[in-house]
Amino acid sequence: MTLYVILSSGADADRGIFNSGTAEGGYFSRERAQEVFSCLVSEKEKEMDIPFDPADYREEYTPDYWEAWQDGYAAGWFSRYEIIPVECEAAS
Repeated sequence: MTLYVILSSGADADRGIFNSGTAEGGYFSRERAQEVFSCLVSEKEKEMDIPFDPADYREEYTPDYWEAWQDGYAAGWFSRYEIIPVECEAAS
């Protein structure tokens, strides 16, 4: 059985924020995970505070992966969501 887990991570080095990863939920169907993922990304984009010149903003988006970062400073400011498939098996 596969469980689709949505992970979020991010950093804002100038503000001392380093999120190494948080599980936002797990779903038995990829389609449901992608629905929730899309909602999470939309909400993040609305609330995101970009503390730099918007011309340096970059974004990559696929059905299972979204990342926003500052060009030239990606390790210092980024926000990411991704769907990770996890194989589960029942313990005997």
